[in-house]
This record gives sequence, C-alpha cells and structure tokens, in this order.
Amino acid sequence: MRFSHLPSLLTAALLALACHDVTGPESEITSGPRLSLNATGPGLYGAGSVGTGTAAPGSSRQDFDFDIPHDLRNGTLTYRDWSFVRGDGSTVTLTVSASDPVTAISWFRDRSASCPDPARGAEFDGWGRLDNGDLRPFTVVACDNGAAGSGGDSFSLSIPNAGYQRGGLVSS
Repeated sequence: MRFSHLPSLLTAALLALACHDVTGPESEITSGPRLSLNATGPGLYGAGSVGTGTAAPGSSRQDFDFDIPHDLRNGTLTYRDWSFVRGDGSTVTLTVSASDPVTAISWFRDRSASCPDPARGAEFDGWGRLDNGDLRPFTVVACDNGAAGSGGDSFSLSIPNAGYQRGGLVSS
C-alpha cells in the first residue's frame, strides 16, 4: 500500500497487519501497527508475533511491541522469544523503556536493504535491557511485503554481541 502524500519513511514503516489510508495530518491508524501524525512529525507503533504456537515457554513464537515517537525520545520496545527458556522458567525478553534511562531507540532508517523492496522496509537500532539485567545493542528490521494478511511481512531482531538473530514472517 503506497501513501503518495507521505514520505517513504511512513510507507515503509507500516510493516504488517491491517494497513489503512491516512487521510489527514492528524489521523491515526487504529488496528495493527498504528501510525499517528501531528505537527511535529510521524510516530511509528507496532505489535505482533513471529512464529507459531502460543505465548508459552518453549514455543517457537516471538512477540514484539514497539512505539517510536518522531524524535526517538522515550521510544519503547518489548520483545520476547518464547523458545529461549531460562532455568527458572522465564523467557528471554529485551526491553527499551522510559523508566530505564540507559535504554533507548537511538537510530531509525526508512529503508532496509534486507527487504525484497528496500523502500518498503524500516530498521531501528538501540540499547535494550535483557530480563537478566544485561544491557545490549540491538537492531530491528521490518519489511512490508504485501497487503495486510498476505503472509509476506517480516520482523527480525538482532543482538550482535550476543550472537542472537531471530525473526521471520509476521504471523499475527
């Protein structure tokens, strides 16, 4: 879905699920990833899952939820990989939160060479906190490869200094 009146950042960033046309400068998409516009610029919001199974320890599912304001301040990310289970039964979670001032979304790109059509991709980097307390740099890549529900949208998260790279087609 192309929005001729919006910069490519916004078009590419609508990575999955139920996209709708934005009709005015203060409109908001309310289902699936949401995009809101205001006088100071765009913001990107998204939530979904990669993989199959239920949100339970041991399944192959990964859940993500992010909110990136136009100025990157107070951006948030929650990412949980249900397949990585710690000895105490908890699952690996990476979080960026305003309540943890060391974590942050630090960079956003409105294209991604990792996507079949780079103009329909977005990437963002930052520092997140793992559930065990470790602070780690990460990169997220999202690709909008078709209409909502087409099965072509993808999401991946990489934590290079931990040797972690997971992602796949958005399933919900």
